[in-house]
Amino acid sequence: METEKFLYESKEFASLQEMSESLLHEANQQIIRIDMGELPNTAEVRNYIKWRLLHLQYHFNDKIPHELRTTYNSL
Repeated sequence: METEKFLYESKEFASLQEMSESLLHEANQQIIRIDMGELPNTAEVRNYIKWRLLHLQYHFNDKIPHELRTTYNSL
């Protein structure tokens, strides 16, 4: 039986939990950089966040787990 691989861009993750934590962290860091003025608040920069969240949503079949929902929704 082959184990499922979790990929995003060129990164491979051991589990969905690991991928979720990493992508949520990356999205949060991007928002912080926008808020601090380090990055412009443009559609291109916001898409960095959007695609990470959509990738997670796809893997969760549109049902974000309760333990991640608060963080997911806040982003």
